Amino acid sequence: MNILFDEHDLYHKQVLQASLDTLNEGQLLLQYVKDLGLLNESINQHSTVAACYEIEHLLGIHQDERHQFEIEWDRNRKILSEYVQMSEIRHDIDQV
Repeated sequence: MNILFDEHDLYHKQVLQASLDTLNEGQLLLQYVKDLGLLNESINQHSTVAACYEIEHLLGIHQDERHQFEIEWDRNRKILSEYVQMSEIRHDIDQV
């Protein structure tokens, strides 16, 4: 059972790291678009602002989903722990 919990925790860590990498890449993209917008003439300013808004919007959605993932992951982890405890209690009762 401990091996399964360790695998569960490892998977959780990998998902969070991938999420963090995505957020970091999104921030780099946002900064790149802003810097590019400063180099262009005002003709393209609307496109730059729109692109920045869309990137920020998507990063916000990603952050919200990451937060929801954390809540669900913690809830499921708690449920798994409770099942393990119940299983151990049932095993002890069967032994008696």
